[in-house]
Amino acid sequence: MQRPAARLIVLALPGEKTLSEDIARAIDQKKNGQFVVFFGRQAFIDAARVAGFQADSFINTHAGDNSTLLCGPDGVQALPTDPVAGMIGLWTWTGEFVSACTRLGKMPAMYQSFSVPGARERAKRLENLKFHPEIPHEMAPLAVGNEYLADLRKEVQALGTHQIGEIRKVAHLGSLARETGHSAYCFVTGHAIRDHVDVPHAPAIFKKISEGWGTLPKDARIGPGDVIFFVGYDCTFGPTAELRKQGVTLAWSFASYIDTVPRPEMERDIGKDEVFIDQGWGFGDAVAAIPGYDIKILPTSGILAETVLWMASAEAMALSPVRKE
Repeated sequence: MQRPAARLIVLALPGEKTLSEDIARAIDQKKNGQFVVFFGRQAFIDAARVAGFQADSFINTHAGDNSTLLCGPDGVQALPTDPVAGMIGLWTWTGEFVSACTRLGKMPAMYQSFSVPGARERAKRLENLKFHPEIPHEMAPLAVGNEYLADLRKEVQALGTHQIGEIRKVAHLGSLARETGHSAYCFVTGHAIRDHVDVPHAPAIFKKISEGWGTLPKDARIGPGDVIFFVGYDCTFGPTAELRKQGVTLAWSFASYIDTVPRPEMERDIGKDEVFIDQGWGFGDAVAAIPGYDIKILPTSGILAETVLWMASAEAMALSPVRKE
């Protein structure tokens, strides 16, 4: 983006706190000759148009009005929907972009989840490759995007079918901690979720206590009776032994496929009395196929992880309503 002559595709997904600044940045990118795709709920799109922005494409993510969903006995509690809806839109767009490239005879080089053995070596081989030299299978419009959305829908529904009991257990732990004068926290790691916990309308049930890629702040005040909900990728993480010694209650959520793909470095250090919510996405973290390509593309993990966190928060608010702080 620092090269004056660079011709880029810019995907703009504004945040509620930074809407004006993000629209201004998108306008600047367009003035610089970039191809700008603007994602957001209808209110964001309207604000961009009022500001005079003419995106190359506006994509409505269909997040809820005011970025909220109603829940709780009083009917006015809020949950954020922009982050999850935005991720769904961005990944679906990415799939259709790859599909469009195949119709031009080009296959972009795509990452594979680094949890797959050999994926890091594969990424190293492809690091300077924009397109593969081979001519790809030509994908029809909407095929990749619809496959991604269909698989994602099944995985989200599976959370409600198979994991709701464990989600309610975590909600009960968080609610009980707060009602007895203790604290409930979330300790998160992931490309998206680590920046999404503090967005507007996030309920003050599980306060974020992790920093960066899953480290505990040095000044963190945690003690007996507190609850920490760990939401990660495909294994346990964080200072678990230290926290258990302090009498902190731990709960977990990640994908459990490590049981069928054992690797020494992938620990699953879950106590026998600790709640575990399986996010349910499959090994490889990709669901859309390009015939003839060596891997599937488009992950669902980030969306499933964040969905679990907001489901647990919603259930906790129903048990013990609290206003967002």
